[in-house]
Amino acid sequence: EAIWIQRLNRVGATNGPLHGRSFAVKDLFDIQGERRGCGNPHWRQRQPPSGSNATAVQQLLDAGAICFGRTTMDEFAFGLSGESPWTGCPPNSAAPGCITGGSSSGSAAAVAEASVDLALGSDTGGSIRVPASWCGLLGWRPSHGAVSVQGLQRLAPSLDTTGLFSRDPQVLLAAAEVLLSPNRHGQSAEAPAPTRLYWIPELWTDLERPVRSALIKSSEQLSQTIHGEIEALPLATFGLKDPQQLQALFQAIQWDEIAATFAALPNDLPLGPVLERNLAMVQNRSISAQAQVIQHRQHVRDTLATLLGDHGLLAQPVTPCTAPAIGSFSLDRGAGSLVGQLIRLNALAGLTGAPELSMPTGGVDNKPLGLGLIASPGCDRLLLQTLEMCAGSLAAI
Repeated sequence: EAIWIQRLNRVGATNGPLHGRSFAVKDLFDIQGERRGCGNPHWRQRQPPSGSNATAVQQLLDAGAICFGRTTMDEFAFGLSGESPWTGCPPNSAAPGCITGGSSSGSAAAVAEASVDLALGSDTGGSIRVPASWCGLLGWRPSHGAVSVQGLQRLAPSLDTTGLFSRDPQVLLAAAEVLLSPNRHGQSAEAPAPTRLYWIPELWTDLERPVRSALIKSSEQLSQTIHGEIEALPLATFGLKDPQQLQALFQAIQWDEIAATFAALPNDLPLGPVLERNLAMVQNRSISAQAQVIQHRQHVRDTLATLLGDHGLLAQPVTPCTAPAIGSFSLDRGAGSLVGQLIRLNALAGLTGAPELSMPTGGVDNKPLGLGLIASPGCDRLLLQTLEMCAGSLAAI
């Protein structure tokens, strides 16, 4: 099967807010008594069985949900296509013949085909948001520190998050509350209402024209829902001269952390060609002045938090196009490349630690498309409140 690495039927509590709901788990999380493969079967064979569940897995079980199994992914989460050299490409039931996107590809595919009600994924640079957009799903990347990453194999630790997929807004809201509750970080349980909506014009310029039109229409509908005008935030507000500088800032942090993560990877471990290429790219990277990179990152974070405050949202494209055909995803990172565009569109949440929600729109040419909504770091409940406000009209939004 191209979706499932391992079929399970782990039953948790006999009652709870998720009683009777089913979920899938990306092959990056610990499941007690099972080997974690991280998308590589050779790595799986070398690992001991996990001694306990990842915290997020245990939280869902304790809330009454049933774990149906572990799903395929890009090797070690370092990819955005979802096409595995070991298990193939999981089917995108919302856009047949097209990729799901990655790296949480199997989790997205399992939810899209309704095999499960929700799924755990991880997101570093778009690994939940991209497949959510291309599979027509809700995809939530939480604020950094809002949801536990214990029991998750890390890729770039300061960028990694544990998040969720679902088709149903109410299921996502219930599951998100389960994951957020033990780690409120001083947040009020009462969700604030959104009152302002922003966009960054430079990040909308490289979209395919029909995609741009659809997302602008969705943003306008959202502004009517929250009764707020759409205001522009130029990239210069964040001390960035263009989208390429945003990508460079994100990659300077991500690649340094990835190099450290994979430093101890065994030399004799068989790897797929995409991961081999990506790791070679990281090893041959230009080393940036880390003090300046960290300082600039903090400036971007502080600026976003100040501008959005407790009631502002940033409307953001998640993908510049609908899902490409299977086998057509290019690894080119040059100007205008799809990989580069995806990184630029998804970099801001990772750099700032902000939460982002990918919400399905009406799509383009019968293919799904997601609109990203970013809130200030720590304001996950503002995003969830916005979802609740829009739940009755998601097809239009």
